[in-house]
Amino acid sequence: MMDTITISGPPDGRVAGYKEVQVTNFEALVSGVLLFNAIPHLVQGICGKRHMTPFGKSSSPTINVAWGWVNLLAGGGVVIHSSSVPWTGITYACFCMGGGLTSFLLARFWTNPDARLPWQKK
Repeated sequence: MMDTITISGPPDGRVAGYKEVQVTNFEALVSGVLLFNAIPHLVQGICGKRHMTPFGKSSSPTINVAWGWVNLLAGGGVVIHSSSVPWTGITYACFCMGGGLTSFLLARFWTNPDARLPWQKK
């Protein structure tokens, strides 16, 4: 009985399966992470400030804008890909969980003035 969930299905008329819904919820979580991670990079870059990226502890504003756009496009791509199954309340909650987790973890991470990514030298 848990094999399928009856929701309005994909555009081709078939019913979305349980695994499809799980994948969509996971995609929503990932898109929340990526889209919310884009925000600080875009803001810092647009304001002309240096900010950490995966490429360096103090990346230029231009690199930050570029990295923000990579996150924005990747997150948007995940949203577009996941739209083959309609989003439900749980899917939106997964998106918010991804965005919220990213926000709180980054806020905690940046409270350390010596913050760095594991592959960045001290």
